[in-house]
Amino acid sequence: MSSQFPDLKSEMDQISVPVEKLDNIIAETVSRTKMKRTKKRIVMYSISAAVVGFGLFLGSAMVSPAIAKVASNIPVVGTFFNDVGDEGLKIAGQKGLTQVVDQTVKDNGVTLTMNEIFYDGSRLTLGYTQESLLPVGGLERPTILVDGKEINFGSGFSGEFVTPGTYKGIINVTLTEELPEEFEMNIVFDAVGLLPGNWEFAFPVKQSSEVTVIKPKDVIDIQGAQLSVDSLKIGPAGTDLRVKVISDEDNRELDPFALNYYIVDDQGNRLEMLSGSGHGDTIEGKMHAYQNLLYERLVAGVKKIKVIPYDSSLNQKDFNEETILQENGFEIEIP
Repeated sequence: MSSQFPDLKSEMDQISVPVEKLDNIIAETVSRTKMKRTKKRIVMYSISAAVVGFGLFLGSAMVSPAIAKVASNIPVVGTFFNDVGDEGLKIAGQKGLTQVVDQTVKDNGVTLTMNEIFYDGSRLTLGYTQESLLPVGGLERPTILVDGKEINFGSGFSGEFVTPGTYKGIINVTLTEELPEEFEMNIVFDAVGLLPGNWEFAFPVKQSSEVTVIKPKDVIDIQGAQLSVDSLKIGPAGTDLRVKVISDEDNRELDPFALNYYIVDDQGNRLEMLSGSGHGDTIEGKMHAYQNLLYERLVAGVKKIKVIPYDSSLNQKDFNEETILQENGFEIEIP
C-alpha cells in the first residue's frame, strides 16, 4: 500500500467479513437466477459480490478514519483547488473564480480527467486526476494550442496520491505571451511516464475579472542595460511580474536571464516566487530579454511595493546585500 496511507492496510485487514453469510447470499442469488448461459450467470455472480463488497467498504468508511480519509480526498467537481497547498489557488477556488472542465479521456489503461482550470490573464493553472491500476509515472510536458495555434510556455507539475491508484495533480503554465481574454484551448498529452498514448482535451477558457493590471513607465540603467517593468498583474491567485531588459548584443557585464527580483510590500513582507520563465530576441544589434515571474498574492491593504533586482548568479548560498544591483529598484503604487 502507499506510504501516503500507512493505516489503510491495517484498517482494511481489521474489517470483519461475514464469509458464511456472504456465501449464503451468493448461493441464494444463484438459485433464484434461472439463466441458461454460463457467461451471464458468471456476470451475475460478479455483480452480486461487487455490491456486497462495495457495501462493506462504505460501511467501514463510516467507522474507519483511515478509509474515510481516502474517500474524502477524492476530488469533487467544483472544489478541486479548495484544499491545495497554494494559498492563491485556494482563495480562487473558494471564491468560485475557477472554471469546471470535467472531461475524461482513457488510453492504454490510464484515465486522465481535466477537472478545473484557473486563468487570470497571467496565471494559467490546470487541475487534473490520473488513474491507473499499475504505477506508470507522471505526465510528460503537453502540447497546448490557443484558438488552434500552438503556444510556447514554461510548466511546473505538483500533486499527491489520494488513493494508491489515483493521483491529484496541478500543472502551472507560465505564459511567454499575452493571451486573449477568451479562447478555445486544446491540450494534448502523448505520454504518461514511459507509456505512449493520446489524451486530448478541448474546452473554452475565460479570464477571471478580478485582476488589476499596472504598467509602470520607469526605466532603470543597470550595467549597460535598460531595465523596465513591462507589467504587474495583481489577482487573488498570485502576483505576476513581467520584466524587460534591453542591452547591446555584445554586453558582457550583465546576463539578463541571471536577474531575479525581490517584491517587497509596504508592510515589509517579501513575496515568495512560485515560478518563472524567460525568452529573448535580438533586434538590430540589441538583445530584448523578457521574464515572466509568478509570486504569491499580495495581502490585503498593501498600497505600495518595491521591485528590487538582484543577480542570482552571484548567489551561491543565501540572499545577501552583495547580490542586489539597485536597492531602490522600482516603486509601484497599488490602485
